[in-house]
Amino acid sequence: MNNKEDPIAGPEGQDESLELATFWHRQIESVKDFPDQKRWVKRGETIEKRYRDERSRVDEDGQRRCNSLWSNIEILRPALYGKAPLPVAERKFRDRDPVGRGAAQILERALRAAVEETEIDEAFQQAVTDYLLPGRGVVWVRYEPEFGDGDSLGPDTHLDMNEVDVGDSDQPVAEVTGEGPVPEGDEDSPPGEHDETVDDEALEQPEEEELEKLQATGIRLIRESVLVDYVPWPDFYTLPVRARTWNEVTAVAKRVYMTRDQLKARFGKEIGKTIPLQKDERGHSTQNTAQAPGDQDEKGEVFEIWNKDDRTVYWIATGYQYLCDKKEDPLRLKRFFPVPRPLYANATTNTLIPVPDYIEYQDQAIQIDELSQRI
Repeated sequence: MNNKEDPIAGPEGQDESLELATFWHRQIESVKDFPDQKRWVKRGETIEKRYRDERSRVDEDGQRRCNSLWSNIEILRPALYGKAPLPVAERKFRDRDPVGRGAAQILERALRAAVEETEIDEAFQQAVTDYLLPGRGVVWVRYEPEFGDGDSLGPDTHLDMNEVDVGDSDQPVAEVTGEGPVPEGDEDSPPGEHDETVDDEALEQPEEEELEKLQATGIRLIRESVLVDYVPWPDFYTLPVRARTWNEVTAVAKRVYMTRDQLKARFGKEIGKTIPLQKDERGHSTQNTAQAPGDQDEKGEVFEIWNKDDRTVYWIATGYQYLCDKKEDPLRLKRFFPVPRPLYANATTNTLIPVPDYIEYQDQAIQIDELSQRI
């Protein structure tokens, strides 16, 4: 996604860019170096190897195992998540309001179409698998608009729904739907509830200068998409590092590996060519992008940090001392974070570090392996 970078991004931001980047680099390092975090990451990697039964040829010939972890996961996973959820949008108060009912139907159909077109089902399945193995499953919501050439459309003025033509009928909406004004004495509605009139002059109208700016951009919004991304469990960070509950989390971050071309496209040529690349040692890459054979393992490590305190998003890269980019509250969400509370296994109220289920019965699993070996 090609964006216009913030003025303080890169060396042009001088001391402010340097100080912000240094602060967030230290915050990320504090999570990586936290003893409980390092112990959990090591546990998670060991559990994944046990689930995959990754052994050398010598170990396979000399050992006999009963992989109880694999059998338990295959039973629990479909029990926890079977298929993509079916969105339902309904009115909070079921009064006689055709506009509200129509809006709810439009919203529900839009949500169902979005669920079908996006890979939300795959993201949920992967998050549930992470919840069952290392103990934490994370999904991240991402907004993607698509723009094209053309004049922007200004906001419409007030529209009277009673004058809108429905299909081939000349009757107003209220008569077609059978949900017109409630007669006096109707016990279902409080007196005076449907007597309110809308004052067009009271509606907030945009200033002429704002309308001119909208129409003069030469860019028109063509399409909007909300994608649900799966975030691998080692690539998600919560800050501060000693937060005990989700309410105490003030910032969340995710780690993404990007090729040189991706860095230039996202942060501009000047910043993109300066970010150092490093070998991507992950065993299973989530970046399904076409790469040149020589650049296959060389990527830049980028962190996207959403800070709730100042409602600002920061981008930093390992080995790059300045900010890559900064945006103030891009989505304007009520709770700011684009990620819901992750799935935590065996969570307690004194830490956000989960305890994988396998840890709770690993002694019994080892004993079963010993009995299988004896047999």
